[in-house]
Amino acid sequence: MEDYVVNTIIVGVISWATLFLVTRKLLPNRSFEFCNRIVSSTHAVTAVVLASLCVQDWSCPACPLASSSTPQQVCVFDWVLVVSWIFAPICQDLVHVGHILAKETLKFHILVNCLHVVRNRDKTGYISSLDLTPSSTRMKTIAVSVSYLIYDLVCCQFDGKPNLDNSVHHLVSILGLGAGLAYQKCGSEMVASLWITEISSPFLHSRELLKELGYRDTELNFAADILFAAIFSIARMVFAPWLTYVTLAAPSNPFLIKAMALALQLVSAYWFYKIVRMVRYKFGKRALQTKKHT
Repeated sequence: MEDYVVNTIIVGVISWATLFLVTRKLLPNRSFEFCNRIVSSTHAVTAVVLASLCVQDWSCPACPLASSSTPQQVCVFDWVLVVSWIFAPICQDLVHVGHILAKETLKFHILVNCLHVVRNRDKTGYISSLDLTPSSTRMKTIAVSVSYLIYDLVCCQFDGKPNLDNSVHHLVSILGLGAGLAYQKCGSEMVASLWITEISSPFLHSRELLKELGYRDTELNFAADILFAAIFSIARMVFAPWLTYVTLAAPSNPFLIKAMALALQLVSAYWFYKIVRMVRYKFGKRALQTKKHT
């Protein structure tokens, strides 16, 4: 694991813990859980924004699939890369392109570093996709979320109400993301998984925040419940299974990463079952209240 990744995780854990302590200081009358959920909401928004910035092609957010996340993959998107992409289909070998352009412009080793970002040349010699996002950006994005998960796993043990489901989810996520950082693989897939898993989190936390603020059983709280259920269901039970499949199908992905991807999908399926029960209960409760008023 790269030093800058380890440093990002350490600084991240300290930063999330500091944010929690500051929140507790600013909101002394609010509960431990309330302040922690504010930190969690902050992380969710941050993770979605950072993950979105890492996407180079929204038609395939998880591309390039099964790519390496080595430092050598970092490349500046410049005219050399564009020219390499254009002329690659008519060349027998990408290195030949490097020789041609290097003689005219840059030193050969600089150009070869740029050509390392080329992904999946098919049998005809055409390039199916290019990795234009620096891998260090993806790795830092993943490291930020790993630092939060470590903070939250520890913080929740001091709440007095430890949640086994949440602890298992955090452990699986830390192991999965940590494996990706250690193996320096699957950067695109893991960033996509962060986007999928965190997109519904602000609505999850808003449900509980509204209850403590005095909006329990109100239309606003009900809207937050339904929005959370809808976004979670679409993200975790539509897009996540596809992402799990491509992660498992890639032969070059390490076994540990595949195992954690499958485990996280199983945890999501379990939560989906609980959310369906919650939605049925909410609608049933509203139906009874409507009957009483009529």
